[in-house]
Amino acid sequence: MRPRLVSSITLLLILSVGAGESLADGIFVKVRRGDTLFGIARSFATSVDRIRRDNHLRGDLIHPGQRLVLSGTRGVRPKWKGKVRVDPPIRGLRRRDIVTGFGKRRSDRHRKVQERHTGIDLRARRGSIIRACARGVVRFVGDLSGFGRVIVVEHDGGWRSVYSPCEREHIEVEVNEAVHAGQPLARLDEPTETEKPALHFELRKGEKAVDPTPYIRW
Repeated sequence: MRPRLVSSITLLLILSVGAGESLADGIFVKVRRGDTLFGIARSFATSVDRIRRDNHLRGDLIHPGQRLVLSGTRGVRPKWKGKVRVDPPIRGLRRRDIVTGFGKRRSDRHRKVQERHTGIDLRARRGSIIRACARGVVRFVGDLSGFGRVIVVEHDGGWRSVYSPCEREHIEVEVNEAVHAGQPLARLDEPTETEKPALHFELRKGEKAVDPTPYIRW
């Protein structure tokens, strides 16, 4: 299978947008079952009073699906300390499900052309739920030539995760939405090339792609 190339200028420009901004600048959160104002405020380093004021709330009552603006936050907690660890982007995947690894790959066996694969491709069924590998903020949702519909999530410390291809009809998040680890982002779409279904997953520190394999909790 030919590696899906995601080192395009377009993607690099997307990843560089907001590089110097606060992670939680202008974000919002969708209330989940069991959430409280205190818990949300603690997670996003703000105060209950500020959430009440920004959202014109008279009390602490919130309900699942409600959209709350989060202003004045200092970032997404908890901060990654030491070695970064992330969850598999699709539950149940193992190392053996990697069909294309990170690094240089020969794209033409006759000319022996080398191309750099900036992530890993994981075998999965179409329609599988793609989940956030860690807490963060959605920074991009859109189509990019060569690898379909893409979601980029920004995490603490300038880390970013990239997911594709996503089904257009089953995108569950919006740009600037705060997400929790394991939260559904989308469903896996058909590949853009003539190959078996696989999730392309990247982990980046700033704009630099790193091999996500040793960072995933398999």
